[in-house]
Amino acid sequence: MENGILGGLLGGLLVGAMPGIQRKGLHVSVGVRQHRPRFVLYLGWGIFLFFLIPFPIFLDIMYGFDIGMHIFVFIVGCPLGLVAIINYYMLYIRFDEHSVTWRNSLGRTYTAPYTSIDRLTYLDNNRNGWIRIIFRDQGKRKRLSFDPGQFDGTVIFGHILYKVRTGEWASSVQQLSESGFLEGRESFEALREIRFVRNLQASTPHTA
Repeated sequence: MENGILGGLLGGLLVGAMPGIQRKGLHVSVGVRQHRPRFVLYLGWGIFLFFLIPFPIFLDIMYGFDIGMHIFVFIVGCPLGLVAIINYYMLYIRFDEHSVTWRNSLGRTYTAPYTSIDRLTYLDNNRNGWIRIIFRDQGKRKRLSFDPGQFDGTVIFGHILYKVRTGEWASSVQQLSESGFLEGRESFEALREIRFVRNLQASTPHTA
């Protein structure tokens, strides 16, 4: 349990330290499992292989062969790369027609309908920002947090903005599209200006 928590924290810190990577494309990602950018995977393998081969060779050249040092470097360095690799494959978000499903870095999977969204908070981190969404689903509180530069949140942004502007939830992605709420960048910018929305389950959501 402790190893899982530590792995999740290290993965979050590692990815949080990276510059945001904007997803590009004209299509809306509906029903698609979105993982972190492949850069995370490449970075993880790079770190793992660095501590497995080049760094031990460098130590041998500088200080002579020491099996104890090799074991120490393997135990301390290689897991850093493995954390990023596991984090890439473990974590995903899938925005469907009426709900969102996500799996966190600890392997726990959650699903919640868009109509159960209670609040949205935009946090400025001097890069892409950070989105935090709270759901109240069947008496349970669920939280989804993600970097909008690494995950395409067009669908969920559209649903939230539609609710804020009309007081009702959209019945489908098609309705969002026909109403002009699936313009990903525009919807995100509008929510970033609002920064905080609560009581989304009420008929008149409160915005900061």
